[in-house]
Amino acid sequence: MGMGDAPAALKAYRYLADQYPEDPRRPAVLLRIADIYGLMLRNQEKALESYGRVIKEYPLSEASILAYERRAEALQRLGDLDGAIQDYEALLKFFPHHPDRDRYRLLLGSAYLSRRSFGQARGELAPLIEGDSTPDNLREQALFAVAESYFLEGRHQMAVDGYRRLLLEFPESELAGEAKLHLATAREEMGQLGRAKSVATEAREDYQNPQIVDQKLKGIDERGRKDVYKQE
Repeated sequence: MGMGDAPAALKAYRYLADQYPEDPRRPAVLLRIADIYGLMLRNQEKALESYGRVIKEYPLSEASILAYERRAEALQRLGDLDGAIQDYEALLKFFPHHPDRDRYRLLLGSAYLSRRSFGQARGELAPLIEGDSTPDNLREQALFAVAESYFLEGRHQMAVDGYRRLLLEFPESELAGEAKLHLATAREEMGQLGRAKSVATEAREDYQNPQIVDQKLKGIDERGRKDVYKQE
C-alpha cells in the first residue's frame, strides 16, 4: 500500500469498524486504523488515540497487546519515556504469561535506561539475567544493558565487571565490539591505560566503524603522554 492509498484504506477500515461492531475481526481493524495513522500518515496524535481505542474497547485481546507495544514505541520516539514505561508495565501486569513477556521486560528495562533511571533499569533486567528460561538473545541484551547502566552512571568498576561477564558468556555476540569499546573507556577512566589499549585493540576486530576505535586508541596514547608529563 502506497502513501497515496492510505486515505482510501483508512476510510474503508473506519467504515468496517463503524458498520460491523460485533464482527470478531473488529479489534484487528481498529489496530490497522492506528497503524495507518502512525506508520503511513505520520499523524502520531491520531495514532496514539487510535491505539488507545483498541486498548479501551478490547483490553484483553491480542490486538490490545500489539496496541500497547506499538503505542509504547511511538511514545518513545516522541520522547515520552514515562508513557512508554506505563505501557510496558501494563503488558507485564495484564499479560504475565504471554510468550513475549521476557521481551516486554527487556523493553521496559531499556526504557528505564533511556530515562537514566539506572537502578530501576537493573531491577527490571535482573530476572532476565538470572532466570533459567530466558532466551539467550534476550539475556545477552540484558547483560549489555546492565553494564551500560553502570557505565552511564560513572560506576566504572561495575561496568567493567558487566562487560566482561557479557563477553565471557557470549564471546561471539554482535554486541562484542560495542562492549569492548566501552570496556576500554571504563578502564581508561580508571587509569588502567595499558588494559584500556589492549581491549580497544581487540574491539577493532568487532566494531562496525574501525575509525572510531582508532580515535579511541589515539586518545588513550595522548592521555598516557600527558600522565608522563605530569609525573616529570
